Amino acid sequence: VQDNDKQVKFYTGLPNYDTLKIVSELVSKCLPSTTEHGHRKLTNGDEFLLTMIKLRLNLRNADLGFRFGVADSTVSNIIHKWLNILYVALKFVIRWPTREEV
Repeated sequence: VQDNDKQVKFYTGLPNYDTLKIVSELVSKCLPSTTEHGHRKLTNGDEFLLTMIKLRLNLRNADLGFRFGVADSTVSNIIHKWLNILYVALKFVIRWPTREEV
């Protein structure tokens, strides 16, 4: 998707690759500083992209696993990790409706 803004828009909902990269860098600053043990197959950028695709298209974990070359359980772990990171990084822009609005 790096060279194709139309694909970025389709898969993530973000307007272009530059925006995807900026948002990825912003939320990556909220990654825990702990070192992970073992070999990671995906970069932080790939994990972020996988999560954005899941949020946009709600593809099955098996599908995402095939596309990114990881196991279904790894996809699940990645999504869980990045949803927490997205919450921390973007909570200042999330507006929860009041009781009356709901």
